[in-house]
Amino acid sequence: MGLTFSHLHTLGADEARRRLVGEAASQGVEVRFDPVDPNAGFVTASSSLGKASARFVIRETALDIDVFDKPAFVPAGLVRSALEAGLQKLLGDCPR
Repeated sequence: MGLTFSHLHTLGADEARRRLVGEAASQGVEVRFDPVDPNAGFVTASSSLGKASARFVIRETALDIDVFDKPAFVPAGLVRSALEAGLQKLLGDCPR
């Protein structure tokens, strides 16, 4: 599918992970962490438009996202905009 991007943050990896875990369930997002790398994993979210799944890696200054499944009729740009808006709310203001 080819939707890969990084969302910058200034929180550090530990705080970004804490926020991701803390808010995911309340937003209806399933998070599964890699058993080998505690800063990598998968997220799955459902909406009225369908289900989307992505791999992620939490880094000190960025959250790397690779969306590998999304509803076929939803444009990649719309998915990215929605993800970035959610990450902005979750991780706060980020340098660009």
